[in-house]
Order: sequence, then C-alpha cells, then structure tokens
Amino acid sequence: HIMQYNRSKYALLALSLLVACSAIAQTAPLRWCAYLTNGSVQKLASDPAALEKAPQLLKALNISKVYLEFFRQTSVSNDDVKKVSGALTQQGFEIAGGIATLPGENYGVREDAKLGWFNWQAQKTRDDVAKVMSTAAPLFSEIIVDDFFCTGDMSAESVAAKGELPWGDYRRALMVQAAQQSIIVPAKSANPTVTLIMKFPQWYDRFHEFGYDVPAESAMFDRIWVGTETRGPDTARYGFTQPYQGFANLRWISSIAGHKTAGAWFDHGDCDANDFVDQAYQSVLAGAREIMIFAYSDIEAGHPGHELLKKEQGNLTRLSAVVQENPV
Repeated sequence: HIMQYNRSKYALLALSLLVACSAIAQTAPLRWCAYLTNGSVQKLASDPAALEKAPQLLKALNISKVYLEFFRQTSVSNDDVKKVSGALTQQGFEIAGGIATLPGENYGVREDAKLGWFNWQAQKTRDDVAKVMSTAAPLFSEIIVDDFFCTGDMSAESVAAKGELPWGDYRRALMVQAAQQSIIVPAKSANPTVTLIMKFPQWYDRFHEFGYDVPAESAMFDRIWVGTETRGPDTARYGFTQPYQGFANLRWISSIAGHKTAGAWFDHGDCDANDFVDQAYQSVLAGAREIMIFAYSDIEAGHPGHELLKKEQGNLTRLSAVVQENPV
C-alpha cells in the first residue's frame, strides 16, 4: 500500500532537524494532558482505589494537566468534580474543565438526524447548556468545549429557520450565536476570568456542513485546540483518513487562529501502537506545544501505543523545541 511507510522516519526526521538546528533558543517544553470524560470523573469520585491509582497512570505518560468533564449527556455534580480535582491537585496536576455538548434525558433537544447531536435551534437546548456552563464555570480557571458543538438537525423548526439559506450558511450563523448565548456569556458571567477553549475536530473540509465557523469562533474564544485524531489509515470506520491530514488540519487552523492555537488532541480509536504515536508526531510537526490524550478511560484500560509513546516522548520534546524555534 502506497501509504504504508517506515514508522522510524519520524525519529530520523527529528534527528535531522536537531542536527540542522544546533542552537535552540528558550522554548516552551512540550506538555502532555489527558481528558477525563464525565464517566471517568464519576468513577474516580466514587471509587477510592481508582482515584488513588490515577496519578500513577497519568505520570507514567508524563501527563501534568487533566481536563475534568462536567457534562456529557448528564452532569457531574460539583461535589464530585471538587473531590477529584482536589485529589489530583494534591498530586501536582493542573486542573481544567471540559464539556461535551451531547443531548441526554431532560437535557436539550436531540437533533432530527442520524448522529444524535443537539438541535441548537431549540431554545431548550440553549437554555440547558447555558445553565450547565454557569453552574460549572466557577470551579475552573479554564474550560474546553469538546468537538460536538455542531448540528445536523433537519427538523421542521430548523428548516423554517433556515429559509432559503444553504444548510452550511445557516448552521454556521446558528452555532456562532449559540456559542455566545450558551457558552461564553453564561460562563463569563459566572466566572469572568475563566479561559474558554474551542476544540475543532479533525474534519478539515467539512466544518461548515455542521456549523463550525473556524474564523468567527477562533475570534470569539480565548484559545483554540485542534483535532489531529486521524486514527488507523487503512480502516473504513474513520474513512481511510491518512495521518498527514492531522498535520494539515492543525496548520490550517493555526493560520486562522494564530497565537490562540494552544494544542492538539487525539485519541486511541481504531489505532494500533504506531497509529497512536503517528498522531503525536503529526501534532508536534504541525507546531502543537500541548497535546491532549483522549481519554483517561483508555489510559486506564491500557493500549499498546502507550509504551511506544513513552519511548518516543524524548524525541517528541526535542522535535517540538526545534519546530518552535523554526516556525514555517
């Protein structure tokens, strides 16, 4: 297969860049983060043994910052968030918050479409998400919005609101409005100093179809994270996406968001060990200074990519310094 390549090329590339750039100015060290979904947060809050083990698992991958998700279909109580946050803070971890805007029982209105996202035209959706944000914002100095901040709704309500506009134009305008009303205003009202981050998925040329307006939302949010989750390149589940697309996605969005671009985010889905680490290299080569691993449940379960990543983290850190010193 033409895209089956020698995985060692990344190490060789890192070495060649280091040789070519012998004098490196002071740069920010590459930082590793992990995202805990609401299920993981609730598990750690209710299982003392799991909570005690978490720091060891995280530190084994050099993770120093964790994002605690407070909503994904259901809310995590503030007490549970505080319990997990307090325990991990004592172990030296920096804590941030996360939200995945997905409908659940009595939360918002589910879209009339196959993917089951929110219908953002519905006022209940906007009100419910705004309430979640205002409740959780005081707990965190930083909150990231996971990449479900979109819609494919084709209900009669949305058709009527769309009018003669193309779906992409209507949805982009809708989601920009929803970002202001349901994320930014309630969060900043409850916690004026909170940093709000939009995480764009690895969709590249399809953002507009589901309502992502990269220029507008990059301007609205305090920081931007970019998905580099290309997964396995030879599997149908994720559309035969090649690893290089993660690089292209981050570089393109960085050209729009500029200094607001903070990091890259990838996961374990459909990955063998090399696929998993490929995502890290594409992220670093594209300029990421922070990398988010999704999700903690996969770290807890174990994955062959973890051991390979540990071996490559030194090279990745050195490569990151070279890329920062020599931006293109």
